Amino acid sequence: MGIRGLNTCIQTIAPNSIQNIDWKSLEYKRIGIDIQCFIYRAIANKLDPLVIIAEQIVNFRKLNITPIYIFDGKPPVEKDIVVSKRRTERNNALEMCKNLRDNLEKEVDSNVRYNLLQQICELEAKFPSISYERKNEIKKFMYAVGVLFVTAISEADNLLAYLYKRRIIDVVATFDLDFLPRGTDIIVPKNIKHPPGTNWSYYDYSLIETLLGLNNSQFIDLCVLMGSDYTSELTIVPWNTALNSIKSGYSMRNIWERHTFSNWRRIDKNNNTDDDLLKLKKAKDILMGIDDSFETLLEPEQILKFTNNSENNEQDTMMEFKKKYSHWNIEWWPLLGLKC
Repeated sequence: MGIRGLNTCIQTIAPNSIQNIDWKSLEYKRIGIDIQCFIYRAIANKLDPLVIIAEQIVNFRKLNITPIYIFDGKPPVEKDIVVSKRRTERNNALEMCKNLRDNLEKEVDSNVRYNLLQQICELEAKFPSISYERKNEIKKFMYAVGVLFVTAISEADNLLAYLYKRRIIDVVATFDLDFLPRGTDIIVPKNIKHPPGTNWSYYDYSLIETLLGLNNSQFIDLCVLMGSDYTSELTIVPWNTALNSIKSGYSMRNIWERHTFSNWRRIDKNNNTDDDLLKLKKAKDILMGIDDSFETLLEPEQILKFTNNSENNEQDTMMEFKKKYSHWNIEWWPLLGLKC
C-alpha cells in the first residue's frame, strides 16, 4: 500500500524528521524486513534479489544486527480492486513483452532491436514479477544461513507494525512510507544497491507528527484522506489541503464534503458521503491495527516457528549455494555461517 503524496508532504514540511542512520545505535537490535518490496525493487532494477538479500544478511551480521524477514500473505479484501487492476496491468505487460520479443527475433535492424529491448526493459521494470521457484530459493537460503523468516496471513505491513509496537523488533526496513501512519519508525535505503551500513535514511514517525503539528489520530486521518490502496475507488485529497483542513479543526465529514463538492446537489449525496466515510474509517482501523493479534496475523505453525527461532544454519544446504554461487565474494561465506 502507498499513501499518495506522503513523501512530498514530509520532505516539504518535516524534512528534519529524516536522518542518516547511526548504525551503532542499532547494534544488537532486531530489524523487521519488509522483504517483498526489496525483492520487487531488485527485479525492477535488473538485479538478482537473492544477491541483494545475501548482501543484506552479511552486512547486518557485520553490524551485529539481527534481521527478521516477513513475507506477504494474501492481500486483504479491501485491496481487491487495486490487486485486480494490478494483475490485469501485469498480464497485459507480459503479453506485450511476449509480442515485443517475437518481433525482436525477426528484426535485423540494430536501431529497431535496441528500441524493442528498451521497451521490454521498461515494461519489466514497471511490472516486476517473481516466480514461486525464485521466492522459494530465497527462503531456502535464509533457512540455510539460520535467519528467521515467516509468512504473514495477510500483508507483511500489519505483522511488522504489530511486532514493532510490542518492541519485538526495533525498527522496520522498507521502501514503503505507509508504515509511518501505523506508528512505526522505518529505515529506507536511498537505492536498492546500497547494503546496510551505507546510504540509508531513518524516518522518525513521532518527530514527523510533531513537525506537522498533528497528534497520532490526526496524522492517520491525514494519510487516509490522501488516499491508499484500501480506498482506491475514492478520490484523493491533496496533502496540503488535507493538512491545512485538519489543523484548522474541520471534521472528516466536513473535509470530505468540501472536497467532494460535486456531489452536493445529488439527491443521494448523504448516502454517498456516509459510504465514503465508512471506507475511510475502515482504512484508518487497518492502519491502527484495531483487530490485529498474533493469531490473526500468523498461522499457528508460523507462530511456533517465530517463537522457537533457531540460529543454527544448515551446512550441507550452504555448500549447495556456495557451489551454485561460487562467484560471490569469498568473505561472505564465513559471515553467512559456512564453516570453511
